[in-house]
Amino acid sequence: MKRGWLLGILLSLAGCGRLEFGKMEGPEGEVGEIKIVYPYPSTYHALLDTTQLKLQPEHVGVEKFSVSPALPAGLSLAETTGKISGVPSAVADRVKYTITGTGAAGEATAEIYLTALTGWKVDARSDIPDDDGGQDAVCFSTGAGGCTLRAAVECANKHTTRKLILLPAGLIAVNATLTPLLNDMVIAGEGIDSTVLSPNPLGQTQSLLAFESSHQIRLENLSVRNFTPATDSTVMVKDGVFEAFEVEFRGNQSVTSGAVAAIDRGARAHFENVTFLENEALGNPGWGGVIIGTGAETKIAVHSSTAMNNKAIWGSFAYVQGGATLELVNSSLVGNQAITAGTLASPDGHYRVIHSTIAFNTIMGSQSAGLYFNEKDATFTVGNSIIAHNKNGSGIVKNCDRREDMGKLTSLGGNVLSDDAGDCAAFFTGAGDVTEVDPLLETILPVSGGGHTKTMPLQSESKAIDRGVGALCPPRDQRGAVRKLSSAGTCDSGAYERE
Repeated sequence: MKRGWLLGILLSLAGCGRLEFGKMEGPEGEVGEIKIVYPYPSTYHALLDTTQLKLQPEHVGVEKFSVSPALPAGLSLAETTGKISGVPSAVADRVKYTITGTGAAGEATAEIYLTALTGWKVDARSDIPDDDGGQDAVCFSTGAGGCTLRAAVECANKHTTRKLILLPAGLIAVNATLTPLLNDMVIAGEGIDSTVLSPNPLGQTQSLLAFESSHQIRLENLSVRNFTPATDSTVMVKDGVFEAFEVEFRGNQSVTSGAVAAIDRGARAHFENVTFLENEALGNPGWGGVIIGTGAETKIAVHSSTAMNNKAIWGSFAYVQGGATLELVNSSLVGNQAITAGTLASPDGHYRVIHSTIAFNTIMGSQSAGLYFNEKDATFTVGNSIIAHNKNGSGIVKNCDRREDMGKLTSLGGNVLSDDAGDCAAFFTGAGDVTEVDPLLETILPVSGGGHTKTMPLQSESKAIDRGVGALCPPRDQRGAVRKLSSAGTCDSGAYERE
């Protein structure tokens, strides 16, 4: 046990919460608790010189607050209450601010993100263009009686600086693909349970957005639901950068591959604190129930995210090809289903899987329901991860499989597999690697435990505890809980660090 103790405080709001931390003295000098919790979500947005912010935290045992770095001009932090208020007048683009509270019990910290840019506030939920296509920079559609999402995008396209589009709560209709996207922009809602982008009425066959220009498009604090594109994916990216933070993708379906996203031609994508739920790519060829990546320069990162109940022919979560790379860190892939093989599948792409939990996924075929190599050029690099209880169509646990012994896996150590690793066994010989060991996950589906996404807790007797190689341990786990190093310098394997 470590002295200098951390106390995790859980907050759940509308099915999604955040984990904050305080510090206590040890048993010799216990003096109480200290905590700080800012309102959910932890990412806030403001239009420059327009949006009034009032962020009042819940706190216990805090006598004095401070923030680092300094808040942008126009905002202030009340030293005694921790309230952040004002109208920002200086640009901030997803800047992380750490608020520290001190008191008799020590100190506690909370992290928030702030984006303050010029842009538009949407106040009409229908899908009607801007009256003049955005030419005069005044977002207004007479047919809608206000500013629509499409009209705001048209206005943003007429500028060269990044713009912020603020969406209200409720269903925002998108009945035709948002394209072209000709400028950097941030589209932000009021939370995944509040702001929903969806066709209205349902049944229309189009993507949400598509772009192939060297720009950056970011979604935050919203849900993307029930898109059924006639071709390709809900999000099509063939150049530039696509990002999603605190977003839910639910019930999207592709008749080809990658129900949520197709990242191609050297584009970049980053998903963080994202939930992928019940998306399907069961058509032809049906590669990647959530993501398909193509091209040698294509880079995809998935951090602190959860995928559950997604379906595909190959790769119920992802399928990468043509040299594309997908990095999975502090994430949980659970309960997904493939027809042929793999939660992660590839003929000639590359996966890097660190501190992730891949468990209880299934396939209808005889291959692996976990990691699957289609061809000789596929590679996996795996460290400090749990790969367990993934079953094929015969109900046999098969966590890793290489077709005709093709492909290569590099273990960085600290991995826990519940079977003998099959024809991947020769690769799982890193420090701390164990096979035929039940990691003793507390549940068979992810559960709320603080943080933006659901996770897979460990039982107290789990051999995944303190098995992770210290050099790979990130500062925090999937929920945002501190990764506590043991006296041997190790942390827990998988996406969850047990308190």
